Amino acid sequence: MTNVTISQKYISHIVFLLQMKKITLQNNILLFKPDYIINSYGFTISYLEKNLKIHYQADFKFHKQQWENERVYSVNRGEIFVNNQKPDMSLFEIASKMAKSVYPIIFRVNKDNELTSIENYEDIRNRCNITIRELSDYYDGKVANNIINCFKNQYSNSSTLINQLQRDLFFELLFFPLHKEYTSKLTAETKCTFCFGSNKPIPFQLLHQINPEYTSSGKVIVNLTSIGQTDENDIANTNMFEATYILYPEDHSIMSVTGKSIITNYKNIPETIEFELYHLNAAQRNTKKNSLLLDATERTLNFNEKRGKIYIGEAEELPKRKGFWSFLD
Repeated sequence: MTNVTISQKYISHIVFLLQMKKITLQNNILLFKPDYIINSYGFTISYLEKNLKIHYQADFKFHKQQWENERVYSVNRGEIFVNNQKPDMSLFEIASKMAKSVYPIIFRVNKDNELTSIENYEDIRNRCNITIRELSDYYDGKVANNIINCFKNQYSNSSTLINQLQRDLFFELLFFPLHKEYTSKLTAETKCTFCFGSNKPIPFQLLHQINPEYTSSGKVIVNLTSIGQTDENDIANTNMFEATYILYPEDHSIMSVTGKSIITNYKNIPETIEFELYHLNAAQRNTKKNSLLLDATERTLNFNEKRGKIYIGEAEELPKRKGFWSFLD
């Protein structure tokens, strides 16, 4: 009986080793072919020192290849949860409703994974204008008015909105320039910035390292590690960033991203931020039959609830850095 058990373990180990295949890149490039991407992702960001976690679900779809170097995608974002609950604080509620009115959004991305244009900007602007009017009916006070005015500025034109989206960690992770040329040792470097919910870009120089072999389930792993600052005058010289991307082997699209960063905020206080992006509908992957984008009417804000006007007065100081979630600082 003992010999049989050992034999079974040995055979299982051999099968496992046979499944481990070395990764070979075509022309040393980690290619990306998003033809059938219709993915729902869960996204979580946690600010550990603040005991604060924000998470939501977002639907991501590839629409078409535009010319040689441009692609058209769409993102539709669901309800935002704060510490596993719907927002119940006035500031969170305002920010959540404002951010939700931006979606669904259809946009173009160039060969460098940069957002270049928004295809449905007029629809977004109309939705945001409705949201602003409704919020103004329910919220009053210096802080509320300043946050609402900040939101107005952020969608005032398509260029400003693109800039805001490019500073959103969900988009930063989704369109990180992972698919590029690597060395024979499966390494590469990228200079980049992350904002982590604020408008202050934090510079990093990141080392990419592709694991040389597929996982036992056939996935590709790419590790990112910060190796230095891109700005020698940056006072936050202890900033660090690390992330692990798990990619599907067929098209190198994202199965999951997990990571954390330690940054020095504008008050010179270290903050630890953990984040995760994970594919929710993996069983339906690589099919064109999925109906991903929710009907826009399902994203229409419902303000029919009868309640008095909420006053947010001067006792709450307006943050210096302005963004959808800048009051977290």
